[in-house]
Amino acid sequence: GYNRSKHALKAKSLLSQEQRDRLASLTAANTDGNAIRVQFNPDSGTVNAIKMGVARIGSPSASFDLERAEMAAARFLDDQRDLLALSEPSQELRLKEGWMDELGVKHFRYQQMIGGIPVWSQEASVHLDGEDRVYFFSGRYTRPPKTTPRRVADISAAAAADSALRHLGVPLHTDSVAHHGLVFVGDDDGQLRLAYRLTVNAAKDSRWDYFVDARSAEVIKRVSLVMNAVVNASGVDLNGVRQNFIAWEAGGRYGLIDPTMPLDDPPYQPLPEIRTTGNIYVLDMFYTDWVQVDISSSASPTSGWDPAGVSMMASVRKTLRYFADTFGRRSLDDNNLSVVAFVNQG
Repeated sequence: GYNRSKHALKAKSLLSQEQRDRLASLTAANTDGNAIRVQFNPDSGTVNAIKMGVARIGSPSASFDLERAEMAAARFLDDQRDLLALSEPSQELRLKEGWMDELGVKHFRYQQMIGGIPVWSQEASVHLDGEDRVYFFSGRYTRPPKTTPRRVADISAAAAADSALRHLGVPLHTDSVAHHGLVFVGDDDGQLRLAYRLTVNAAKDSRWDYFVDARSAEVIKRVSLVMNAVVNASGVDLNGVRQNFIAWEAGGRYGLIDPTMPLDDPPYQPLPEIRTTGNIYVLDMFYTDWVQVDISSSASPTSGWDPAGVSMMASVRKTLRYFADTFGRRSLDDNNLSVVAFVNQG
């Protein structure tokens, strides 16, 4: 079972003195009366989330200058580099996209880079309110290594494709391989390895992202790109009322993920990473203080659900429908921003 003390102790032990000092300074500088909440990754000591009070929206002094907000986001990352366990944020986080809604709320999404090469599935986001104050940071990224890993491939992209095709057991030199270049990817031991990322479309029910070691041609990992299933589900909420909702079935379990709201754009692929647009996610904190978080799930689509999770899913769906029906607004940012909701906080 889950051991709260064990995970909390593990997360705390991974923090550097620089992180502790910066966290103390950030807390001391807070004067708006709202507590600052920081969630650390218990496996790496990096930062999963920083909540900086409440977003100020609708102020007469609201700014609609996206470029100025981008600079403010960059300053935040640079100022908090010690807390974030980064060395050079401007080099380690490359801006992928930035957008602003009609209320002046801005959102910036970054790709983690090491030595100019992207780290697969590792990203961070900075969100600023109408007055260009950072109110939320979220991240899923790797603690940068002390020395930059090797960045030169010893095999060709064609050799990597052959390795993937042999692993999958399909004819070599097929035209169904898409090349995405070099990336760093974590192996089963948590070590970063330089790899070719390739998408192999072998059949309608066999589509994979392959990661092939750029030195040895070994297949490091593969990820299925075949969608699982959207299912109609139901569960009893905190008020004892049965609610109907959409769930996501994967590997024989059902998760509180609705990939049809706020954007219904099949084929659906809400996992393995939490998408920034298009979906609803309900995460269970298991009555901990930002230590362990996972998708709220059940072994059955019609029973076994956490009532708090059911209530949250029903409330988020109702809220999104209200925004759409009343204001014609596509999610909170009017750009189909995914909603990530938490239940059972300790």
